[in-house]
Amino acid sequence: MKSPLIILLLFFIFQISNTYPATCPQNKEIDILYQKAISLGKAGKTQESITILQRVIHLSKSIGCLQHELNGNDKLMRQYAKLHEYQKALHISTEVERLAFLLKDYRQLSILYTTRATLYNYLSLNDQSFKEYKQAEKYAQLISNTDQRHYELSMIYYNLATYYQGQLDYPNTIASLVKSEREIQKVQDNSTDIGLEKKMDMLLSINMNLGILSFGKENPQKDIKLAESYFLKALDIQKNMSENMSTFTKIDLFSALLEFYYKKKDYRKGIEYGEKALTLEKSHKMPYNRRVVYMVLAKCYLGINETAASEKYLNLYSKLNDSINAVEKIAVEEPIKQIVSESTKTNNQKLKYTLITYSILLALLIITGITVWNKKRKTLYRKYEDLIASLQSPPHKVLSGNSALKTVQFENNTHKSKSINITDETIENLLSGLEKFERLKLFTRQDVNSAYLTNYLNTNSKYLTEILRQYKGKTFSQYINDLRIDYIIRLLYEDPKYREYKISYLAGVCGFSSREIFTITFKKNTGISPSYFINELNLNSKTGKTS
Repeated sequence: MKSPLIILLLFFIFQISNTYPATCPQNKEIDILYQKAISLGKAGKTQESITILQRVIHLSKSIGCLQHELNGNDKLMRQYAKLHEYQKALHISTEVERLAFLLKDYRQLSILYTTRATLYNYLSLNDQSFKEYKQAEKYAQLISNTDQRHYELSMIYYNLATYYQGQLDYPNTIASLVKSEREIQKVQDNSTDIGLEKKMDMLLSINMNLGILSFGKENPQKDIKLAESYFLKALDIQKNMSENMSTFTKIDLFSALLEFYYKKKDYRKGIEYGEKALTLEKSHKMPYNRRVVYMVLAKCYLGINETAASEKYLNLYSKLNDSINAVEKIAVEEPIKQIVSESTKTNNQKLKYTLITYSILLALLIITGITVWNKKRKTLYRKYEDLIASLQSPPHKVLSGNSALKTVQFENNTHKSKSINITDETIENLLSGLEKFERLKLFTRQDVNSAYLTNYLNTNSKYLTEILRQYKGKTFSQYINDLRIDYIIRLLYEDPKYREYKISYLAGVCGFSSREIFTITFKKNTGISPSYFINELNLNSKTGKTS
């Protein structure tokens, strides 16, 4: 399950700009356009929102309306962040910063630096991210309105907790959440600037995440009783504010409780909260949350031996997972179709006069396309043949430098280990552990990460990273992905029944969390797609060629 700490961070980052006044008395058109951009953004029409925001910024500049120019740039930055175009968002953030300084808007500066810290975090620029959080804290302290100051500081510490969580620094993660709670509690319940529902929503989120972290699988100091106390506190807040509490927050809370009680093996209580989450989700259509709930509910029902209910939710999970994958594909293709359609209408008259020219160009393109396709087809088949040849050749090493590399010239590499002061005995133990990890095919588990392998080998992340670099020649991700791809290639080659399964199922078999990541990694490692590999295996099997 994706951490609610991250989910709520995204929600706050993308929604906070909507709380700013959208007034520009010099020009009503700007005001109307800005509100329309916000509405389109909320409706998921991000590209349309961006186009209107660019118009807002242009008009605001033309009449010198700094406040709306600031609001437009701020909203534009967030829309690009939604599209995962983080570099563009960061580029626009410099203009937001300039305008906020001109207006001496310390609250906007504080929010900007928090947003920028998050963007740097997504780009894995951790040092820069931390500096931005400190800038955000500095300017939040300058906010004159007391309730707003405490609220923004609470948001900064809440978001800073996600930074520490990414570093697996649990003491600082929890300390940041505690500081966040301390600040939000200072906001008055009757505040006219910060609504009570916002305050309580924040308190609930903080306690929910403290509960998750207190019993997290990677937390070295797990405390189930402490975790449950935080969850119960969050539940009390939810019950007292039930009418005004955000439905999205309630769904996140019930989903977190479902997973907590599943881990605690209190399956019936887990089912209670899982069903509550589904009931709320029906009216809000949150398929990604529903997918997680289906899977954990299936496990809970299995835990109380209600196999029929378990199979029901497992089937629902599979259908929804396939549906989500299909929708994501359409979401990528639909804008392209729309652009083509609009372009066709606009240029219809011109096409009538240039039909002959386009016909000639089309013929040339077809000829070129056929030539390129034939060349590409030959290249792909050559890669397929190379892959088959490597499967048939001892020692059955599928990919260069992959998991099949089991032997290590220890004596020749001893000098490398000394740079990080690992004893010879430790190196031998770690290499032996890696060999066992590969032999047991533990890499096919979807929850395998660096922390999991570190715990499995009873070592630390520094040693693991160095051993993989020196003796496998890879990063952790490369190592795990190579093992998984090698495994599925051999499975498809040796057992024809696997060629009948969907790509999404094959991805799960070898440990990938999604079809897309599996397909990209497969093609990166082999030069061909899994679908092409399967088709060729089946075709060669039918024609009697040796595979």
